[in-house]
Amino acid sequence: MNPIMSRLLITGACVAVTLAGVFILRRRFSHDVLKQNNEFLGFIYAVVGAVYGVYLAFTIVVVWEQFDQADRTATSEAVHLSEVWRDVTVVAPPLRNAMHERLIAYASNVVEREWASMARRSGADPETAKSYEDAWRALYDARGGVASAEDLAFFNEAVRQMNELGMQRRLRILSSEAALPPLMWVLLVGGGIVTVLFTFVIGTPHAWVQALACTALTGLIVCSLLLVAALQHPFAGDIRVTPEAFQSVLTSFGDRQRALREHDVTPIATAR
Repeated sequence: MNPIMSRLLITGACVAVTLAGVFILRRRFSHDVLKQNNEFLGFIYAVVGAVYGVYLAFTIVVVWEQFDQADRTATSEAVHLSEVWRDVTVVAPPLRNAMHERLIAYASNVVEREWASMARRSGADPETAKSYEDAWRALYDARGGVASAEDLAFFNEAVRQMNELGMQRRLRILSSEAALPPLMWVLLVGGGIVTVLFTFVIGTPHAWVQALACTALTGLIVCSLLLVAALQHPFAGDIRVTPEAFQSVLTSFGDRQRALREHDVTPIATAR
C-alpha cells in the first residue's frame, strides 16, 4: 500500500476511535458532571500538554537533524569522490584510467547495491566495500605514475580526499542504522494517549466542540508520530535520502571519461 495512504488510514482510524470515545463518555456522563472537575483538570492538562509538547517537538527536531545530517554526509562523500577523480588526472594514463574505473565501480555499487542495503538497515554492502578497497589499491599503484613534484602535490591531495571520503562513508553507514530507543517510543505513544484522554473528561455544553477539539489534537499527535517514524531511518521508506548526489557524479564521470578518450592526452588537473 502507498505509504501516504497508510498514514491517512492510521490517522483516520485513530481519529475515529477518539470520536467514538468522546460520544460514549458523553452518553454515560453529562457535561454538568464533567465540568465539575474542569478547573482542576485544566491546570493538570496544561502541565501535561506542555511537557508532552516539548518532548514531541524535541524528538522531531532530533530526527530531522539526523535525517539532514545523513543527507549532507552522503553529498559530502560524493563531492570527495569527484575531487579524487580530478586529482588523479595528473597520473600517467594507464594508472589514471585504472583509478578512474575503480571510482566508477565504487560509485555504481553505492547507488545500485549499498543504498538498498542501508534501506534494509543491513549496514555496508560487501561488494561495495570491496570496490572501495580496490579504489585504495589503485590509488597506491597510481603513485608510480607521478612524474613531477607539481603532480605529486595533486596526488597527495587525492590521498587526503580519499581519507575524507572514507570518513564520510563510515558516517553514512552508521547513520543508516540510527533509530529511536524503544523507551522514547513508549513515552511518545503513551504521552500522546494520556494527552488525548485528558480532553475526554473536560466538560463542555456542546458535544461537537469537544469532538472537534479531541479529533484535531489526535490528528496532530498521530501525524507527528508518523513523521518521526518516517524520519528516524534516513535511507528507508518514502521519506528518505536518495543517491542523487552519486548519480550526478556518475554522470559527470562518464562525460569526463569520454572527453579524455577523445583527446587521448593526459590533461592538467584544473582548479575545482
